[in-house]
Amino acid sequence: MLRICRLSNILAVLLLSFPLAGCDDRIESKSAPPAAKVEHAGSVAGQVRFVGKPPQLPKLTVASDEHCTKLHPNGVPDESVVTATDGSLANVFVYLKDAPASDGAGREPALIDQVNCQYVPHAVAMQVNQPLRIKSSDPVLHNVHVQSIENPAINLAEVRPGEQTVRFAKPEMMFVRCDVHPWMKAVFGVFDNPWFVVTGADGKFRIENVPPGTYTLAAWHERFGEKTQRIVVGADGRIEQQFIYAP
Repeated sequence: MLRICRLSNILAVLLLSFPLAGCDDRIESKSAPPAAKVEHAGSVAGQVRFVGKPPQLPKLTVASDEHCTKLHPNGVPDESVVTATDGSLANVFVYLKDAPASDGAGREPALIDQVNCQYVPHAVAMQVNQPLRIKSSDPVLHNVHVQSIENPAINLAEVRPGEQTVRFAKPEMMFVRCDVHPWMKAVFGVFDNPWFVVTGADGKFRIENVPPGTYTLAAWHERFGEKTQRIVVGADGRIEQQFIYAP
């Protein structure tokens, strides 16, 4: 009976890992042009804030895994809304919507890790075709289930500390979850140009090396949605912009 159980467990892991086959081939782009060298580049900087009382989100319960429960006996914070005392809003994607498109295959890989039964960081930004390292530093079974519309869905098993690499061919905002540990959630932002950033705890952003021109500057938050502003970046120009979310 013990041998049968072990065989069943091995089969279950193999089935969960099956979607890994050919993953990079299915999501590789073939047509996006490389980014051109920027002459007389400018920059766009600013801050994203939430004005008013932010949602009071209860902690997420950690109860389905003994290892994780020991690490977080009181639950984990819901990172879908992270604000500072001054209203600074973290985990917001800020980007140029209508800038010249290019391919990110030559960029350094982006990274998401699974540490102490949580995704780190919560919000990960990358360019189309930029490698994304999906790493697990935990000694327990995790999976990375990417919910996608524009790109093929991905469901990667992580059965021990290690990592895998994927790419996404089309720009999209995607939600990520662990089916084994339902409190584990993250968001991916995939962009068709290199001018994007994710706000940190201070809500600040800075986008460098921007070609002179007129653009739509956008901010996107997983709960509060998208806000846009029309901006003009002059040659060697430096502009400041603010985004305000409210109840």
